[in-house]
Amino acid sequence: MLFRRHTLLQFALIAFFFTLFAWSVNNIMVLYVKASPLCWSSSTFGYFMSAQTTVVAASTVLTLKLLKPYVSDAFLVTSGVISTIVGYVLRSIANTTAMMFWSIVPLALAGLPNPVLRAIMSKLTASTKQGALFTVIGIVEIISRIVSPILFNTLYPVSRTKWHFPGFCFALTAGFAFLSLFFLIPFFSGSNKEYKVIPQKEKSEDCDPLAFG
Repeated sequence: MLFRRHTLLQFALIAFFFTLFAWSVNNIMVLYVKASPLCWSSSTFGYFMSAQTTVVAASTVLTLKLLKPYVSDAFLVTSGVISTIVGYVLRSIANTTAMMFWSIVPLALAGLPNPVLRAIMSKLTASTKQGALFTVIGIVEIISRIVSPILFNTLYPVSRTKWHFPGFCFALTAGFAFLSLFFLIPFFSGSNKEYKVIPQKEKSEDCDPLAFG
């Protein structure tokens, strides 16, 4: 049970990193693309966000539908993390409109981690504590969405005016996504024996991963 709690904590941390960094960095996207050297109009930004949303949503749905029966959850999450790293590294150095639009392509699988992580944590949690689990996840997401605007809105002006690296927030996002890979290593390698679905007959207080004491 202790190992199962540890497993849940690892997945919760990965989910936190993704909520805080991978998508919340979009809070400074308007400032980034409207400034030099991109100088986008509102319509260009609208096209960009529409393209990104469409590509990520379609890729996530199709990937889950087609690959889920054949690959592990850890593989799907890892693919999403790598997709996020590559996409945001490219975006951090983008200085043309074409590069910004091309950065959407490697981000196609960036929508995978959050839904798959929720599914994994649900599998690892007893049925009597599913409500508590998703309450905790909701709290983590709320904290992330409160902290992220403060973080990025503070870092972005400094990175542009003092560090002369306006894409720093995107590079930071890629860096934290890379760190989250270390939490996935045990599951991707199959060395963690505790990552398994709780059978229906075992879903009782005795195997409750969220119980304390």
